[in-house]
Amino acid sequence: MKRFKITLITAKTTLLLILCLVISSPALSDIPKTITYQGYLTDPQGTSVDDTIHITFSLYSQLSGGAALWTESQDVTVVDGSFSINLGSVNNIDLPFDVQYYLGITVGMDNEMTPRQALNSAGYAFRAKEADSVKDNAVTSTVIANDAVTTDKISDDAISETKIASGAVGANAIANGAVSSTQIGDNSINTQDLSDNAVTVNKISPNIISSIDQVSNDGGDIDLIAGTNISIQSDDIADTITISATNGETSLWTEDGGNVYRSTGNVGIGTTNPQYRLSFGKDLFTLKKIALWDDINDFYGFGVDTGRLTFFTNDTEKMTILGNGNIGIGTSSPDSKLTVESTGGDALININQTGAPMWAGLRLARSGTERWFIGMSEVTNDLLFRRSSTSNDLVVTTSGDIGVGGVGSNKKFNVETPQSANDYICIFGKHGASGNYGLIGNSGYGVYGYGSLAGIYGQSDGNSGVSGHSNTGIGVFGASSSSYGVYGQSLNPNAYAGYFNGNVLITGQLTKGNGAFKIDHPLDPGNKYLSHSFVESPEMMNVYNGNTVLNENGEGWVELPEWFESLNKSFRYQLTPIGAPGPNLYIAEEITENQFKIAGGRLGMKVSWQVTGIRQDPYAKIHPIKVEEEKLPEDQGYYLHPEAYGQPKEKGIGWAEDPVMIKQTEG
Repeated sequence: MKRFKITLITAKTTLLLILCLVISSPALSDIPKTITYQGYLTDPQGTSVDDTIHITFSLYSQLSGGAALWTESQDVTVVDGSFSINLGSVNNIDLPFDVQYYLGITVGMDNEMTPRQALNSAGYAFRAKEADSVKDNAVTSTVIANDAVTTDKISDDAISETKIASGAVGANAIANGAVSSTQIGDNSINTQDLSDNAVTVNKISPNIISSIDQVSNDGGDIDLIAGTNISIQSDDIADTITISATNGETSLWTEDGGNVYRSTGNVGIGTTNPQYRLSFGKDLFTLKKIALWDDINDFYGFGVDTGRLTFFTNDTEKMTILGNGNIGIGTSSPDSKLTVESTGGDALININQTGAPMWAGLRLARSGTERWFIGMSEVTNDLLFRRSSTSNDLVVTTSGDIGVGGVGSNKKFNVETPQSANDYICIFGKHGASGNYGLIGNSGYGVYGYGSLAGIYGQSDGNSGVSGHSNTGIGVFGASSSSYGVYGQSLNPNAYAGYFNGNVLITGQLTKGNGAFKIDHPLDPGNKYLSHSFVESPEMMNVYNGNTVLNENGEGWVELPEWFESLNKSFRYQLTPIGAPGPNLYIAEEITENQFKIAGGRLGMKVSWQVTGIRQDPYAKIHPIKVEEEKLPEDQGYYLHPEAYGQPKEKGIGWAEDPVMIKQTEG
């Protein structure tokens, strides 16, 4: 039901688009990217709103449908119906405005108003389109006045070398002193960037070189000293210095008896830039980097491929270590920390213990603390899963019996708990007569029970007789072709035959002797409950109510949900004036097209209304309420509530339908 409507007063954009061909002005960031919007807000009766209203505004590229390209919400102050706000003041509008946009408005909890409003251009915004039509080379140096572009008008990094044509800036175009060393980035000019003879002595200031190899210079001369096997020659006429190596060669290796070594530096094979004591370069012809040969001409070694280290015998790869640490034996693409594959019939991993301790196997630890042991008993050869050297958490015997907490005699599956573990649930399965299973698990059922008395029977003196749990499916499932799928009984009148902690869905009819809600008391929730009884009816009745305010004609329309007439029929009405008598109030027009009209009042009168309807949906038509019905022959003489009629509990309906189970439960 719509609660508001908006009349558009005006909407104008304050987005300013400026084309900058040469420079980027910082002032552009100060231009407000907002849209001024003004409107007039009334309620459905046309009364002006005077309040602070939460309104959501969205921009779309479509008149209807589609996803919002921008949205923001504001608490708008409405005075006598009028309001004015700046769209974009909460969430910046970052749209190119190169297509038609439409404004969608949602007031409070209402649906978005329709139709959406198309945004129009302000008059001067038409000029911005000219920026799209400036031709290449339209702006040249002759068009720009002298001194019109200064350095303070050029943003940092606005002009890069890719934007300057080769040869566009010559030496005669740069004023003396215009470029200083502080304006030239380190390593930004290399020798290949300088033309021959471009840098001469007279172009270098006397103190331009302040240090060489961290040798300080205070502006005087710098002495170049020739080291071992180095010669320095100067040419005052050519203004050059030549530095060259002499013929005095010195070996980098030291020989000591039969040993050859070097005490410093790294050694590279196939690389000119070794990063480690021994480095191998890329080899395009083989992955084998190191090979060791035995006396029968077989070799063993390792090599490096992209992202993996390989170990091989002859030309067969045996083990791989990936860059992420995964190790593969028999595979070059391990997908776990250790992956073992074999194409033969041999065991992948063989653990053989020949001495103490009494059991051998695999130990699992976390943060250095042993958590689990998986192994085989030296005494019985049983497969053991243990948390300590003495526990038998899970045992699989050589005969195939399975025990949890212990192995029972003649039991294929046995579960035991310590005597002190009072809160444990112990499961025991025993095969009985043919066709009678106390407990079975398979792909269809996690637990299936079948028996002459009960397939599954649970009893507890202080907790759950039967408990079911599922993370994604059904915790407890019951079905019956002629009786109860699930039956619950409470032996204590103050207890519950069924307790549901959460939502309950019933797709069929709910039949009960009493109905109420029970909640924590709002005034004393820690110590009291508050209960109310249900409102009952012999028909499937729905009740609707609300308040409305009459207009200047003393009339008012009440809008109902769009599904109202599809769900209901046989409408009944009730009107109550609030604040003053309204003897002339009446229903001027009954419900048609999901609305009805009230008349006979006066301007501003508040009227409380109530409408009831009888369900006419397809389910209600085929499942009507049977107000009176005969009991089944086998139930006649028995009662739903025998104690209410002075009858013993054996006269209850449950005793008539399953006396054996009731006796077993109470026994």
